[in-house]
Amino acid sequence: MKNINSRQLLDLLLSVKSACPVSLITKTQPKMLKKNNPYFNKIWKISKINAMLNANYELGVCNKKLKENPYTWPNFRSMARKWGIHANKSLIRHGNNLYVQVQILKILWSNYYFNNKLIDISILEPFLIKSNLNRQQLDNPIIIRDYALSSIKQINLNGEYKIKWGHIFEPKLLKQFVTLKPQFDLSKFVQNKLNI
Repeated sequence: MKNINSRQLLDLLLSVKSACPVSLITKTQPKMLKKNNPYFNKIWKISKINAMLNANYELGVCNKKLKENPYTWPNFRSMARKWGIHANKSLIRHGNNLYVQVQILKILWSNYYFNNKLIDISILEPFLIKSNLNRQQLDNPIIIRDYALSSIKQINLNGEYKIKWGHIFEPKLLKQFVTLKPQFDLSKFVQNKLNI
């Protein structure tokens, strides 16, 4: 496994031009109810997932609708994002943060930690907020997730890489990146600014 930094991770993600399978190990804080929750903001979730980068969400839902019911015409349209702006097919910028959007293919494993100790999911289930996927009207809905780049600890994309997070980006560079208009050429910007 090769160690890479955040700039190399961004370069790796930018190098993917079409739909491509990826495996991620992520460390995130799950969405939880706040009221009467002794675990609120104290839980970390570490997961390994297989996913698709640059997936076409609308086309994927329409194809699944045809498979589940070949006698109906699929007419699914995704809703506008509630937050963030797509910089390209898979990268999203929101405030001072960058996110990668993936279509979940399979969750290989997930572990929850409280005070750095493993905690059983059954204890947390009453407090976890579940996603609403009813809009798709599918038996087996397509799951799209956004992960902050800083939450990615390991990636397998044309090779296996462990990300070293000593820094995310130089503050000046990050400020320039997040203030650009949504219709910019991200790959040229990154190549010019990072001298890649």
